[in-house]
Amino acid sequence: MTNCARPSLKKRDASVTVLESVVDVEPSIETAKTQNSSTNREKESIKRKIWKRKMSDLIDDQQIRAFKEAEDSSTNKRIMQLVKLSALGSSRKGWTKVQKYKDSNLALVASDDEEPDTIDPEHHTISRKNIFVLPLVMLLIVMSIMIGSTNQQVGNDLSALDNEEKTVPKTRDLSNVFLKEDKLECIVTVLEALVPPGVEELPKQYFCEAKSGQVYSFDSDPSPILTSGFISGQTTMKLPKRYLDSRTSQILLSEASESNSVVTFNPIAGRGPSTIAGEFDVLVIRVVDGYNHAPKQSVAKLHNDIFGEEKSLNDMIDECSNGKLRIMPAEGDNVVKGVLTVKTSENLAKMNFKECGKYGTNAATHIHRHYTMIVCPDEVEFNGAAAYAERPGRISYFMSTYASYKFIHLHEIAHNLGGFHSGTLAGGSYYDDYTCALGNKGAWNESGAAFCFNGVKTWQFGWYSDYHREIDPSEHPHKGDLYGINAVNDKSIQKGNGDVDIRISSSTVDEVLYVTFLRKTGPNRDVPKYGNSVLVHRTANKAFDMSSEFITSLQSGEKYEIDWDGAGKLVIEVCSIDIGSPGKANILIYAGGNDGGMKCDSIAPKDPVPPTVANDSPPKPDNTCQDSFGKISFTNNTGKNVKKPCSWVAKNTDNRCKIPEIKEGCPVTCGADCQCIETSGSFKVNSKQRSCDFVGRNKEVRCKKRLFYANCPKVCTPVFKTKAKQCKE
Repeated sequence: MTNCARPSLKKRDASVTVLESVVDVEPSIETAKTQNSSTNREKESIKRKIWKRKMSDLIDDQQIRAFKEAEDSSTNKRIMQLVKLSALGSSRKGWTKVQKYKDSNLALVASDDEEPDTIDPEHHTISRKNIFVLPLVMLLIVMSIMIGSTNQQVGNDLSALDNEEKTVPKTRDLSNVFLKEDKLECIVTVLEALVPPGVEELPKQYFCEAKSGQVYSFDSDPSPILTSGFISGQTTMKLPKRYLDSRTSQILLSEASESNSVVTFNPIAGRGPSTIAGEFDVLVIRVVDGYNHAPKQSVAKLHNDIFGEEKSLNDMIDECSNGKLRIMPAEGDNVVKGVLTVKTSENLAKMNFKECGKYGTNAATHIHRHYTMIVCPDEVEFNGAAAYAERPGRISYFMSTYASYKFIHLHEIAHNLGGFHSGTLAGGSYYDDYTCALGNKGAWNESGAAFCFNGVKTWQFGWYSDYHREIDPSEHPHKGDLYGINAVNDKSIQKGNGDVDIRISSSTVDEVLYVTFLRKTGPNRDVPKYGNSVLVHRTANKAFDMSSEFITSLQSGEKYEIDWDGAGKLVIEVCSIDIGSPGKANILIYAGGNDGGMKCDSIAPKDPVPPTVANDSPPKPDNTCQDSFGKISFTNNTGKNVKKPCSWVAKNTDNRCKIPEIKEGCPVTCGADCQCIETSGSFKVNSKQRSCDFVGRNKEVRCKKRLFYANCPKVCTPVFKTKAKQCKE
């Protein structure tokens, strides 16, 4: 028996291309070369169809699309000039691409509304055998040139082409070109990268997502045409589909920008939230494959890193936002504590972070969430970055090595909220601000460093809007106290009693200044530089660009001056700084020498006053009581001496409160005949200043901890109302 071996076929790569094209583009010369006609009848039919349509348009639209192989080089040059002119002045839906073949025959490719099933290059090639049409074509060329006004216009344009000035005739308005052509509509989003220390910064990446979910990149930097009213994640781009490359899923912006008004923008409601306050569900996705590539973090580890109560993203956001923004674990099928593990049979080592993320999001379409954090194995290509995030947007991407770093979590979620990078004055990096989590000076380790945002971002996020003040020093000087965000968190100040963020602006000045007091305590306790000083930042006076620059830090007695609004110098002077509890800075701001008669006092900075820390039970007034903060020592029924907190007692008050030591140490829990009191101000828990207001924002979880429960019995007893006694009012 003859062994008829089947020809071996090269195995096709099974990986899925994420940016799969859904856009049809018109055939090109290259496409035509690869297609074949089945019969000569089809060839002749296609040829007649193309020539019939195009010949009917030659005179009316000046579409000279025929070519003659001429021995006279000057004649050939002039014909080619006419072709170029025709392409520039085209106003038809169809379009023409011209290529001179190596055999000296000139080809014509014209698109039709109904594209034939097969096309061969020879269909559109005018060979010597088919030269019978050329006399007629040349006659039409001569006729069009002899027409009065048309002749003058063509002559002018040919002269311009001879001088190599490829200008569009002034009589042509390209803003109406292709008005009836199908257009792509997509939302433009910026992707920001964060690189480890010592790695060269990466530029922004721009993407455009259509309603279908198809994502396009750009073949050139779109920022020059995205400056007028552009808002990332909220602006729709519209452009003809002929500027799409279906093979690379790219928008050919370099070609589109050469034409006028073919790209338009309309602001719409984007994918970012309309407000950045409230509770938001976050889904963390671990992406693994069948080749032993997986993130280093377990589900439990990621849950604690993101949603845990101590040193987590949730903890940092709660502090920085004054409790106005909270993240919650998303829930759904196969989601464990807010974490979903997605496995693919493809090799993730051959993919980039976007492709890795696509596997994750495709598997989570059924899960409701506001934000998605993708964690990919270290083998996935991140182009030198540690993480990426949409700005604004819903998704962030983390390389596993850095996926437990709290600073990076906060940095990327702030991008999702719409925050821009924070840098320094001209000459520095665009994200080397030591005072802001949107810089790149946080702790690159799992322990993290607790500090929040500079004045620009604090104003933008609006979490302390009750303590914002906007002034125009050209009209009115200002003198007052400036507090850190810790004073608001601790309830040390009330609305109207002081400012947290001062915005200095003028309708005639192109930049805006922000003045804040960076108190190094509470949410900003680990700020790496410029703690306990007055900070000045600036940003462009544009709604679409809130990137910021650190200008200077000021101590007591120092001032900052800058030319302002043509009215002379703007002066920001620090009169005094108090780093007690809660701490404040007294400042004076004026312009043009007009200080309104206000001067800095000669008050020296006050000595630091340590904050009140409740490490033990405070003195109790008559008929008041409060549970002990530590553990109560007593002898159990086996005769063994043990120590237990009041939170343990609350789980079984009927039996445990019978023990005399416990009844005395936990009067609130045991329902003694007294009025319970709470610790006023702040108290320290795990080296952090906390308050009962902080406990109350998530009491179902926090009241289970003994120090929270003991300091805040009024807040916490409702949580244990089935097991513990209620506080008496």
